[in-house]
Amino acid sequence: MKLIQQQKISEQLEFLIYENNQSSDYFMNLDIWSLSEIEYIKKLYPKRQLEYLASRFMLKQRFIINDDWPLVKNEFGKLYLTNYPIEFSLSHSDRYTGYAFGDHEVGFDLQVYQNKVLRILQKFLNEAELEILNQIQDLENFLKNATLLWSAKEAIYKSFGKKGVAFKHQILLNCYYENKSITISSAQLILSDKSLKYKLLYGLEASYVWAIATMDEHDCSNLDRVVVL
Repeated sequence: MKLIQQQKISEQLEFLIYENNQSSDYFMNLDIWSLSEIEYIKKLYPKRQLEYLASRFMLKQRFIINDDWPLVKNEFGKLYLTNYPIEFSLSHSDRYTGYAFGDHEVGFDLQVYQNKVLRILQKFLNEAELEILNQIQDLENFLKNATLLWSAKEAIYKSFGKKGVAFKHQILLNCYYENKSITISSAQLILSDKSLKYKLLYGLEASYVWAIATMDEHDCSNLDRVVVL
């Protein structure tokens, strides 16, 4: 796996993205899997199997200690590391895998550009967001920005970490169209008893888009330290 992008946003927040050019057989032949992991992996269909292997291999390279694998799920299905005082979020899409981590709740999402997102626009975008997106006339640019909006909402959902969130009506993006692209200035998650404000970092790369969401009180404003390898 090749590290292709890394950004240390602040002393408390960082993300990395890898490109995978290995096969499932390559990962399975590594002596890093427990019996329970092997049993679980064998039950997955091929595409999901490779995504799982690549993402866990990436995390094991950084976080495993003395064969103790501390990755578990909480009651809502969110992953966390029992032996590390950090929060992290994992994402994979096609041949890309990445994660963000820090000292506070974070959501990270990674999406390659695929036309399937165009079929679900009405399901995750509200009228105001659709109106802004529809200002884009170029089809390629439309797809990239539609994927950005989807990824941004996914990142917020992952940061929140609980199920039962309606992307269209509860995750609201404050955005505008300028210079042939959409800028997301802020975002909020509407709950029954309160509204949570989020900051978003994101990037539209040649093959994929990434997005990071953190609660608004945390500093994630440093955007000038992107490293593409």
